[in-house]
Amino acid sequence: VSRPLLAFMTAIAFLIGSFCSALAGYTGVWTSVRVNLRVAAAASKYNYVNAFLLAFRGGAVSAVLSASLCILGISGLYIVCQLIFVSLLGVPQSDIPLLLGGYGFGASFVALFMQLGGGIYTKAADVGVCVCVCVIHYNNNINILTHICAFEGADMCGKIEQGIPEDDPRNPAVIADLVGDNVGDCAGSMADVFESIAGEMIGTMILGGTLADQAGIENAQLFVFFPLIIHALDLVVSGIGIMLTIPKNSTEDAIVSMKRGYSVALAIAVVCFTIVCRLMLHTPKAPSAWWHFALCGFVGLICAYLLV
Repeated sequence: VSRPLLAFMTAIAFLIGSFCSALAGYTGVWTSVRVNLRVAAAASKYNYVNAFLLAFRGGAVSAVLSASLCILGISGLYIVCQLIFVSLLGVPQSDIPLLLGGYGFGASFVALFMQLGGGIYTKAADVGVCVCVCVIHYNNNINILTHICAFEGADMCGKIEQGIPEDDPRNPAVIADLVGDNVGDCAGSMADVFESIAGEMIGTMILGGTLADQAGIENAQLFVFFPLIIHALDLVVSGIGIMLTIPKNSTEDAIVSMKRGYSVALAIAVVCFTIVCRLMLHTPKAPSAWWHFALCGFVGLICAYLLV
């Protein structure tokens, strides 16, 4: 592959990764602002189970959409590269993941701005200056009162100087504070998850292709596609765990309900991961390699469970 063609492909992958990452962040905000209204309504009626399910499944929708966009984007790029570079230019299949690196850079680029933008905005609302100007309409004339209610230091000083509680609607700086929280914690988190999955998948595809090439394995596609299949399987396993995360009663701790669903998903993941490793990573040149890879996955699953 010539350098101009490689640069062009990297730039295209970068733009696609940036767009998908921004779309993942947008879905996070779009979902959260609609779900939160319904969670508040359910909580105001003292319906704990409905409030929990709305909050948990609303977050799950954002996460599943983010992971799905990542898998879709990388799969689409891989198909295009397969048609152009492998079929027409004769590039080895194990080298295709090297053409997808720009996708991960684009995802990281957008995620960086979403995280920093939300964090800076909400910190500015905490320590900045928010002025509430009282305006009255009289005979179609707007008169600004000489008395101006100012919260110097905005949310932070509103609590100290005026004795206003945290996130109280009487403090106008709360609006800016919560907008920043929404951008940083919803859009930023979804874009961060997106770029983490993208970097992980592309890196593993490159390692798989390189390993298969050096080992002289004829069908390198299975090693290259392994991370894509695993993450597609994640969506199914996580979906089962999400649907099984239901509080038994209105007094059960939320973390207990989530750990119960997580335990079921973990058990299914162990079985499915073993099967996929056997089907995709088994080779006559190294008959025992596949279960060594599976053991590595088990270590990751156990560490994640202990962390939770």
